[in-house]
Amino acid sequence: MKHKILLILLAVGLHWVLAQSTEGLSLSEAKKSALENKTKLKTDKIAQELAQSQIQEALMKRYPQVNFATDLRYNLVRQQTVLPFLPDPIKLGAIFNPTAGVDANYTVYDKKINFDVHQAELNHELSKITEETDKEELINNVVKSYINVLTNQERLAQLNATLKRLNEDMKEVSTKVTNGLIQKIELSRLQNNIDNTRSEIEKQKESILISEQILKFHSGMNLNQIINVTDDWTELEIEAKDYKDFTIPKTELPFYRQQKLQIAITENQVAKLHAKKYPVISLYGYAGLLGLINKGSELGEGNRWSPLSYAGVRLNWNLNPFWENKTLLAQNQIRIMQTESLLKEWDENREIQIAQAESNVRRAEMDMEVQKRNAGFAEENLKFIRTRFQSELVTYKEVADAEAELESAKINEILARYNFITALFDLKKAKGALK
Repeated sequence: MKHKILLILLAVGLHWVLAQSTEGLSLSEAKKSALENKTKLKTDKIAQELAQSQIQEALMKRYPQVNFATDLRYNLVRQQTVLPFLPDPIKLGAIFNPTAGVDANYTVYDKKINFDVHQAELNHELSKITEETDKEELINNVVKSYINVLTNQERLAQLNATLKRLNEDMKEVSTKVTNGLIQKIELSRLQNNIDNTRSEIEKQKESILISEQILKFHSGMNLNQIINVTDDWTELEIEAKDYKDFTIPKTELPFYRQQKLQIAITENQVAKLHAKKYPVISLYGYAGLLGLINKGSELGEGNRWSPLSYAGVRLNWNLNPFWENKTLLAQNQIRIMQTESLLKEWDENREIQIAQAESNVRRAEMDMEVQKRNAGFAEENLKFIRTRFQSELVTYKEVADAEAELESAKINEILARYNFITALFDLKKAKGALK
């Protein structure tokens, strides 16, 4: 019994250790995990398989359609008198006549079949483009959430550095208060700054946990898995700038292809409506046996099977489409014009979006340099004020103000770097190179 309990405890402990193990996660690994595990992409694959099946079903209409059927019929009239005016009338018994046979139908000419096949092929192609669009959106979400984790972690590191400096100040300020060199309120001010920084650190830890959960969600990972992002800002910048190696024509972009397919699908539907005006010509044939079983007849009892077969040509011409579908045709024509207008507007806006994204990158890069200089100046200023404080030339209030200025400058520097990397990826997406 003790051994069983020990084994159970070991199993639980091993499970806990595995659940708590930290997994290094680069951006490329996060994207790969998302592409392999996200349910949306799996449903896209199923949609493609379904579209492929629809192509096969449409193609089957070009082949002969064969059907096997049996028919069992039983006459419930037990006996029936035939020619009752005769001196000796004849009585017939019940008749049981089964049939069995195979009928085949082959469509020689039906203009609608080709449109059905083409419609299925277009739907299959559209399902593949839908998958590409979903992949692009998924990768975009992974990138943005990965950047958020890095940003929150850098903010936490900056807060920890601030707390370390404040704790180092505590000993010196306490000594000065004890020696009567500065007022006690300076110690209270420092302690208040320490408490506020600790509170900000706890909030930032929560922000990191939330951003990591969002990253794991978009990456299709287990939300209980502990992760550690391994890429830094330099690696992200290198990956964001690899769009320069891409020259992607607009005709290859998913949105352009998707809208063109929508137009083709609608045009195919219009053509199919027109095709309904044409007749359908088919060959048909039937081969079978007719059974006849007599029971209770004065003519005698017996079984007889007779062959039953026939063949012919069928012409089916429905004239209603000459007067029907007027409204539906007009609606489809309007849909085509709307899609063409949307595509033209997208084409015009695409160049503007690329230019805007490039402008955002330039501004974000300049702002990042400015904020980096500001943070450097704030660090030097804090060192200068600390030196003056140690020489008792200023109060600790000046040190606290310099700390606040450095804190603000560091936040602005982190946000500027975030904006720069994000702008790079936005430009990459606008160029259609987000992979």
